Parts: sequence; structure tokens; C-alpha cells
Amino acid sequence: MRAEPTPTDWDDVSGHSLPSKQRSIAERKQAIMSERQCPHAADGCPHTIEAADHAVKKVFAILGVDIDRPESVEEFREDLRFGKRMRKAADHGFLALMGVLAAATMAAVWAGIVSKVGGH
Repeated sequence: MRAEPTPTDWDDVSGHSLPSKQRSIAERKQAIMSERQCPHAADGCPHTIEAADHAVKKVFAILGVDIDRPESVEEFREDLRFGKRMRKAADHGFLALMGVLAAATMAAVWAGIVSKVGGH
């Protein structure tokens, strides 16, 4: 007499166990997902919410931000704003540099034309 199959038996629909070489990755994934379905899925699985909260805290901790302290979060936001201002200033500075270089090139070309035409 055969015991009731467990989700790890990877049984096919007929109840016969499949050899490991015949099990596709899709079948394995399907079995794992059906085994792990949360009964609270419609309301928002608490396990998923807890995992997401933990992941967010870990990522921000790596960045040096304690998300449980509002002043730490605000300091991080100010740092981001400062970085944005510096990037914009650098963009404007680069544009100004290109303008100065273009004007200098045009002045040199004009000086060359005037010296050739004027005969100096």
C-alpha cells in the first residue's frame, strides 16, 4: 500500500512518481508554488508584507538610513536633493564651458581671417 504523497514526491496527475530526469523545471516550480500558496493572498499575505518590509529596511540600512527614525530619512532625502542640485550645476557649468570654447574658437578663426585679409 502506497502512503499519501507529499509535495516533494513530485507526483504526476495519475499518482505515479516521475523519475528525476523527467521532471521539468516548470513542474518543480508549479509544485513549489502550489505548496506555498498563502490563504491570506486576497487580503495581502502577511508573510510577503513582512519579507518586503525586511528587504526595504535592509537596503536602506546598507545606504546608512534608519527608516524607523524620521530625521534619518529626511537627512537622506536632503542628501539626494543636494546631489540633484550638484548634478544640475555641473550640467550648466559644462554648457557654459562649451559656450566659452565655441566663442574662443570663433574668435581665433576671425583673427586668422582678419590677419590674412589685412596683410599683417
